[in-house]
Amino acid sequence: MRSRIARALGAASLLLAAARAASDPTLAPFTAVYDVLHGTHRIGEATFVLSSSDGGGYVFESRTEAKGIAKVFAGTISETSEFTLDESGPRPVRFSAQESRGKSSQSVTFDWATGLAHSERNGERADIALQPRVLDHSLIEIALMSDLSSGRPLAPYHIVEKNELRTYAYDHAGDETVQVPAGSYETVVVRQRREGSSRELYFWCASQLAWLPVKLEQRKEGDALFTMVLKSVQGQ
Repeated sequence: MRSRIARALGAASLLLAAARAASDPTLAPFTAVYDVLHGTHRIGEATFVLSSSDGGGYVFESRTEAKGIAKVFAGTISETSEFTLDESGPRPVRFSAQESRGKSSQSVTFDWATGLAHSERNGERADIALQPRVLDHSLIEIALMSDLSSGRPLAPYHIVEKNELRTYAYDHAGDETVQVPAGSYETVVVRQRREGSSRELYFWCASQLAWLPVKLEQRKEGDALFTMVLKSVQGQ
C-alpha cells in the first residue's frame, strides 16, 4: 500500500505539468489545480504554475502534496522546468525536481550548443546526446498541446528520465465528454506508450481550454494506478 501511494503521487508529479499551447509560439501564464486519486480515494493535490521569464522564455513550477493517510507514505514533490518555445514546440533549458524528505532528486541542464544534456539523479551523473524532439518529463503536456493546437500529427518524443533517454509514442485514443470538478469538457484522448513497458498514460485534452489536460490516468495492464482531475484553473 505504501509503495503504491508513493508511486502514484510521484508519477502524478512527474507526468503532469499541464500547460496550454497556442498555434503561434506563445503561452499564457496560468495556474491549474488537480486532485490526485487512487481509485476513489483522494490522496493528494497538485498545483501547476506557468509564468514568463526574462528573455522570452518560460518557467513551469509544480508542487504535488500528499493528503490524508498518504502523508504517512510520501512527501511533497517540487519541480521546476525552464524552457523556450518556437514553431516546433517547447525546447528545454533546465529542469530540477526534489522530494521533500530527501529521498529523490533530479536535475538536467540542456546544452544545445554542444548537443549534450547533463543529467544528475540521486548523486549519479550522465551526459546524454541531444536530438530533435527531446524533452524533460514536465514538458510533454506542453508539447502535446502545441501539436494538437497546430494540427501537427502525433509523433514520438524522447524524454530524459533516470539519467537516460526514453522514447514514448503517442496516438489518438478517441474523443470523450469528461466531467471533472472544474466542469464538463469535450476532449481528445491521447495515449502515451513505451516499448517494453506495461504502463500507459492517458491525457484528456479539452479544446475549450486550448487543449489543457483536464484528466490524466496512468494504467498498468488496463488497471488504473492513479488519476488526476482538474479542480480549478486561472489564466486560461
